[in-house]
Amino acid sequence: TREFHLHVLVSSPHRHTGLFPYAHPRPRVYLQDIFVLLSERPSPDTSRQLVSAVELSVYNIPATSCGIVYVSKVDSTGQGIFPSPTSTLVKALLTYYSDRETRPIHVDTLWIQLFARAQNQYLFPNSSEHPGKHPLSDVKLCAWWKRVLGDVASGLEAKKQNTRLGLYYVLPGYN
Repeated sequence: TREFHLHVLVSSPHRHTGLFPYAHPRPRVYLQDIFVLLSERPSPDTSRQLVSAVELSVYNIPATSCGIVYVSKVDSTGQGIFPSPTSTLVKALLTYYSDRETRPIHVDTLWIQLFARAQNQYLFPNSSEHPGKHPLSDVKLCAWWKRVLGDVASGLEAKKQNTRLGLYYVLPGYN
């Protein structure tokens, strides 16, 4: 068994004008920024260690009943116990927003978009110096995301919610 603790920072939804800068009139868009930190306690007599973090933005466009979950950063410290809980955290977070029963915004269509670029560190400064951290290459990172998104989609399909589900992967620079 493992002991985890979630630390979640959530902004209040606020009006956002940057999503459609050239549309006239501009549709009303609301943005909520979310930052999730996961810490782990290796044993009962030790302090918690930060293990993983996810930064995402949730856009709500009421005029079209659409929402966008944009995952901008996912990072780990490499200090947690093996196996890393990062993929489980990301899957749970995306499932929470994808599932109509748990989704905190009321939209008919939800898009999940992300930015994936292999870096040694994103959210945890100097984490690349930790020997337990193993950054993925660009190709392996794309494969990791495809597996994570596929698992989320499989879970939703298993619930049979009358949901039309489509998976599209666009990799700029690749045919």
